[in-house]
Amino acid sequence: MNRNWWWMSLPALVVLWAVQAQPAQMVAQRAGAPAQPLPREVTITALRPGTTFYAVAGGIAKVVSERTSMRASVLPVAGTADVLTALQRGDAEFGICSSQTCWQTFKGLEGFPRIADIRLVQIGIPLRVGWVARKDSGLKNFADVRGKQVARHRVSSFAVYDRAFLANAGLTWNEVKPVDVTDITAGMSAFREGRADVAEHSLGSAHIAEANAMIPGGVRWLSADPSPEAVDRARRATFPGFYAQLLKAGSFVGVADETHVLAVDVYVATHKKVRDEVIRTVVEALLANHGDLAPLHPALKEWVPERFVSPTATVPFHPAAVAAYKERGSWKAEMDPVQQRLLKEAGE
Repeated sequence: MNRNWWWMSLPALVVLWAVQAQPAQMVAQRAGAPAQPLPREVTITALRPGTTFYAVAGGIAKVVSERTSMRASVLPVAGTADVLTALQRGDAEFGICSSQTCWQTFKGLEGFPRIADIRLVQIGIPLRVGWVARKDSGLKNFADVRGKQVARHRVSSFAVYDRAFLANAGLTWNEVKPVDVTDITAGMSAFREGRADVAEHSLGSAHIAEANAMIPGGVRWLSADPSPEAVDRARRATFPGFYAQLLKAGSFVGVADETHVLAVDVYVATHKKVRDEVIRTVVEALLANHGDLAPLHPALKEWVPERFVSPTATVPFHPAAVAAYKERGSWKAEMDPVQQRLLKEAGE
């Protein structure tokens, strides 16, 4: 089932990288590597060009191609579910998706097919989401939408965020005036045209920059409730991977003051049947060369080792990734019960 996530678009800067290179310090040639040779090519699947996910895939493909003996290419797909079904079919070794999509597919929820064999390779950048309003509307916080016209999305990928924001504010649909829309594009149209007071989107999107330029006075991101109780309400209403972040004024278009937003993570996912040496080689390449990503796209500046492993993971890590992170010292003791719980949920 297709899930079109153009709402998470950022201006496309990274293009498809599939470069064969043989640098002197190839991580694939590490001492003690398995005798079985690495494949000549690997495929990374992601949403189409113009999305953050495609930019991430292009950057990782570049690192893999230039820093290992493997040639990496990007396979664009139409919807978020297609990313993970490609892994299930064996059409790709790696997929770039959100923690939310991975978890919903891992569990078989919200209309996504259940694929319990999804595994995590790396946790990457945050995807920050929220409600946007006109700057002169007087609205500043999620709780301020009580009695206001709120875009309500029928597509489940977006409806999840609607429910999370309402739960964070301690509200229900009965306490606002829903404006039914199909997807995120229709929701932004309703917002720009004045049919909705607030609409859901992601920070850094080109759509927000366009709305800020079109609407007199510009737009403002509403602040979420960062309290543990409010964040837990959002998690219980939707999925366990949400967390709150504080943004400084001016850090994104529409962040007029210090603003708390909700966020999910971008995952590098794989399938449990992908060979250990392939996973280990990619993990080691990204650990050693993550700095190569920053110049390729503004969002990739946050792709740093400190984020690669976290107890907020919503699907289990591939065992070869676990081994590589333990060797590096990135895998802490707190991760063991998380991994065990997730593997149990996968039926192992």
